Amino acid sequence: MSILNRAMANAGIASTKAKTNGQAHRESWHGLQADTNPKPQPGPVFETMSSVKMKSVTWLWPNRIPEGKLSILCGDPNLGKSTLAFDIAARVSQGRPFPDCQKVITPTTPGDVIIMSCEDAADDTIAPRLYAAEADLSRIHTLRARYHATPDFIDMIALSDGMRYMHEALEQKPETRLIIIDPLSAYMGTSDSHKDADVRRVLGPLSDFASKFNVAILGLLHLNKNAGTKANYRVMGSIAFGAAARAVWMCSADQNDPDRTLFLPIKNNLGHKVEGLAYRVVGRDTPVGSAGAIEWLDGDVSISADEALSEPKSTSARDEAMAWLTKRLTDGPVESKVIFAEAKELGFKEATLNRAKRDLEVMSRYIDFGELSKKCWITKERWPHYQVPTTTY
Repeated sequence: MSILNRAMANAGIASTKAKTNGQAHRESWHGLQADTNPKPQPGPVFETMSSVKMKSVTWLWPNRIPEGKLSILCGDPNLGKSTLAFDIAARVSQGRPFPDCQKVITPTTPGDVIIMSCEDAADDTIAPRLYAAEADLSRIHTLRARYHATPDFIDMIALSDGMRYMHEALEQKPETRLIIIDPLSAYMGTSDSHKDADVRRVLGPLSDFASKFNVAILGLLHLNKNAGTKANYRVMGSIAFGAAARAVWMCSADQNDPDRTLFLPIKNNLGHKVEGLAYRVVGRDTPVGSAGAIEWLDGDVSISADEALSEPKSTSARDEAMAWLTKRLTDGPVESKVIFAEAKELGFKEATLNRAKRDLEVMSRYIDFGELSKKCWITKERWPHYQVPTTTY
């Protein structure tokens, strides 16, 4: 018996009469080689930077929403987050420029958009708003999954265990350039959206998926109630949401104009520094009535996200007392007991009033003599022009 035959016999490989001896020998030898190849073992995996093929970042919305990455759009309710996301979707579907790119001559490539929404219905909300935004509706699709063979059993995709459905979706819609997930926290499945480790276990594969297909993913989230903290910490759920995203944008009410909403950067790791934008939600006609749409307003917005979220400075009691006292003494001296009586009627404490008097450098003087003498308060500016006999007290 040849060495090859002995090796085949030891490996339990039998020859077959249906093939020539040479064919059987070659195929058996290849099988023996495959069986003896070492399998990958658990352990560290390195990627040496000299072997990495570098590439530049590409953008869905230049310097605002990168392709192949996860971005987040957050904000309080009733500020038009979903409507703004649909405006972005409409532009992608048509290849239209974004509001700050109107001077770009070269049109962008139209692409498909996938919307995963568990809050808005497609027939009475999503489709009408997309229509109002002038979208190519043939390029925009909602996405759910059929988990069982039952035709009617269709449910939302849980990113914690349903990423294979996402891969299949992109294989069926290869021209997809944008996926909107609204809200992102609702698609976490069994993962706890307030635990860093759970969130990272979901967003890690989601980010890898975005990179593989070079698709932009825009996740929508609400803000938490931690007023007074920096914008980075106001994103609902774990801080890992903001950490995993390469860009985080916020919708915030304009404190100076109730009809104006601000679109502001919280984080933009990959793009150049850009200013915020402003918009308002308007109604536009659709086949089923009026639907909300975004109207972008001219000009950049220089206010930061932190500034937009800061509480308006409340006027202190002393400031109010100073304003009242300044106005009260405009026409000249007022008797001190009248001042105290009126201040008490307005709710000012005596200590607050005295601090206001000190800060305004209001002077106390006796005006007139004898029985006509009165204790009065008078401003420092008015005093030189008030020519009556006085004494200081």
